[in-house]
Amino acid sequence: MAVGLWPEDQYYLWLRFLTIFHLFLNSISILAVSGFIVKYRHNTKLVMIGIGILIGFTSVLFKTAVMLVNYKSLKKLHQILDLRFKKILMDAKLSAIILNRLKPIRFLSLMLTTATYAICFLFSTKPILIMIY
Repeated sequence: MAVGLWPEDQYYLWLRFLTIFHLFLNSISILAVSGFIVKYRHNTKLVMIGIGILIGFTSVLFKTAVMLVNYKSLKKLHQILDLRFKKILMDAKLSAIILNRLKPIRFLSLMLTTATYAICFLFSTKPILIMIY
């Protein structure tokens, strides 16, 4: 998402906003977990849970920041990879043949994406719920 999924020459303001918003929320989460660790520094079990969560949030923050910094090289990579595929999709006969056989794959992809988002949501809310209760 940080590179605009499949970047074109156009500037996608919405996707850039989502990336910056993601970094902002991640930074707030890191600060909150750091405060939790400082508050419960005498309870080893809670500190270990907090450190595990902190490592996860920090790694996601660094990955997103690296994608933002290397945006131009990622854009160039996508343009190189998409060059031939876009030419094939421009031909009506070839695109009909290619896209017709992708219906089961699209369904499976949609199901996998939905399941992934659900699992990520559950994983991301579990540590917060553990800290609250």
